[in-house]
Amino acid sequence: MFSKIFKVVIIGLTFISLFVSANTSKEVFYNGNYYNLSIPEGFCDITDNSTGKFMKSFLNDSLAKAGGLVSAKVIFSECGKEIDPINLLPWGYVGMGTNKDVTQRQFNKFTSKNMNSNFMNNLEDIVNKSANKTLEDYELSSFGKIEIDMGKPEVLWSDDNSLIVYVRASDGNILQDGVFSTTVLPKAFVYTYLYDDVKNNPNILGLASKLNKVAIKNIESN
Repeated sequence: MFSKIFKVVIIGLTFISLFVSANTSKEVFYNGNYYNLSIPEGFCDITDNSTGKFMKSFLNDSLAKAGGLVSAKVIFSECGKEIDPINLLPWGYVGMGTNKDVTQRQFNKFTSKNMNSNFMNNLEDIVNKSANKTLEDYELSSFGKIEIDMGKPEVLWSDDNSLIVYVRASDGNILQDGVFSTTVLPKAFVYTYLYDDVKNNPNILGLASKLNKVAIKNIESN
């Protein structure tokens, strides 16, 4: 089961805790400013307990090796499932990146235009190399080499609040559906990642709707 947990986390690049926060938002500090980051409806913040801290550390170590453009700030899991250590999905996290005068429309246009097979292949190479190096650093290579395979991304929603993208990813054992939103603030990007096991038959448009609401709240509160 420990091996499965790591593969779930790396595709998101889990542990489930008995102690979570039902807050719908969390204040974080990033690049000299405080931000109030929203969590999707039905999910609970696990950032500050021992398992959430481990997940955040592991993600940030992997993200740093992948270029450091994103910093994980909030880890969350579905409320009510924290007592089941076998059922690790759905889960997600909120990340942040530095914005240097890019508007939401510019980001949406550029990203939509460049999300092709070459982009995804390059992303797979970066994620796999950084994740496997982090496993080595944590002395966890015995759980096996990670080889993530990402499908073709699909834009689900694009407006002045966010860009929402869907992609299916697999490591050969676990098949996950991922829905990601990016909201552009004046000095920062807010990335919200939400994952679920394909076996759970997730409602992709329902997940996208949750992220659209999160995007609106992030703009209103920041």
